[in-house]
Formats: sequence, C-alpha cells, structure tokens
Amino acid sequence: MPGVTGRADRIRHRLSGSDATIRTTSHFALPLLIRNPGGLVVEMTDGTFEYNRAYRHRVGVYYDLVKGAVERLTLAQSHEPAPYASAAVAVTPGGCGRS
Repeated sequence: MPGVTGRADRIRHRLSGSDATIRTTSHFALPLLIRNPGGLVVEMTDGTFEYNRAYRHRVGVYYDLVKGAVERLTLAQSHEPAPYASAAVAVTPGGCGRS
C-alpha cells in the first residue's frame, strides 16, 4: 500500500476503500433521484440484515464494518428520498443460510 506506513494508516486505508461503492453510488444516484422523482437505488449485498447481524469472525472486523455501513446507508436511503417518490433497497442472492 503506497504511502501507508503505520497500523492506523493501514486501517484507515482499508476502511476508506471498502465502502467506496456505496458512497460512489450515493454521490451520483441520490441527486438524480431528487431531480427525477420515482427512482430506485438498488444495492447488492451478500446477506440479509438478520444473517449479517452476527459477527463473522472468519472474515474479520473490516468486513463486519463494511457490512454495517452498507446496511445503515441503505436504511437511511430507504427513508430520505421518500419526499421525492424515490426509494432504495438492498438485495442479496440466495444461499444466505450457510455459514
């Protein structure tokens, strides 16, 4: 990781890139929803809220933080665009019952 030296820098670097997709989607999609009411933002994830509620020790804290960020942002986006007749949802493919 160029320019990343200490442990705190490594943590910041991992966290800043991990949720980049949802932040990028929000940055570009939400203004479109405001200008063009009736839109839908769809986030793809790999587990339901209930499935992701438990800490998955096999994948570590960074993965857990990103899953939480995606869930919280999707929750907020499911409410905030409502005045513009728009919405957001998170969808997941099948197979979430496996651990």
